[in-house]
Amino acid sequence: MNEFVPFPPGANAVGEWFLRSANTGDESAAVDSDSPLNVPMLVPPRTASDHAGLVKLRALHPENLVSGICSEPDAVAVKAGLLLFHDDLDASHALSQSIEGQGRHQSGDYWHGIMHRREPDYSNAKYWFRRVGRHPIFDELADRAQTVLQGTQAPETSIWSARLKINSGWDPFAFIDLCAECETEDDAALTEAARSIQFVEMLLLLKQSVDDALAV
Repeated sequence: MNEFVPFPPGANAVGEWFLRSANTGDESAAVDSDSPLNVPMLVPPRTASDHAGLVKLRALHPENLVSGICSEPDAVAVKAGLLLFHDDLDASHALSQSIEGQGRHQSGDYWHGIMHRREPDYSNAKYWFRRVGRHPIFDELADRAQTVLQGTQAPETSIWSARLKINSGWDPFAFIDLCAECETEDDAALTEAARSIQFVEMLLLLKQSVDDALAV
């Protein structure tokens, strides 16, 4: 597959597409054969790698990524999210800023928050998550995070499970604190768990962004 193919209309198209790639390691299921899907780092290198797939993604209009959009701000959020998957923080930031406060669930502001969390600028990330409020992906994210933490051997797992309020809803501010701790503490198991949770979060948010772009 040498060219980008628009995500077809359908409630689960993007989520299934990305999850298949993540679960099988089959790079042909990613956005483009030149842009492999990896579990993103919590804090990536500041300069994105200009591989061929990312160069093509930057040039695409959001309407060319999602077929039959009904909400342009949410289509822009899709592109902002895909750019974050490829660690292009600056380009993603410009898009999410352009749709501030817009979209069915303000998913652009959510991507904005993730971008600052990965920058890292944790106080700015918290500002944007306050703007987002409760987001539709939080319930499933809490369930998936619980599964990740249950399989983690880090000694602080139970502490973070409580802080993230997994059994009573997701706390995005506590997750920002977890990412900040992983940056300063040498705990490989906890960092790996946080990266896995972030990956699930980004997959769920990408799916939600597409669903919202297509919703009538």
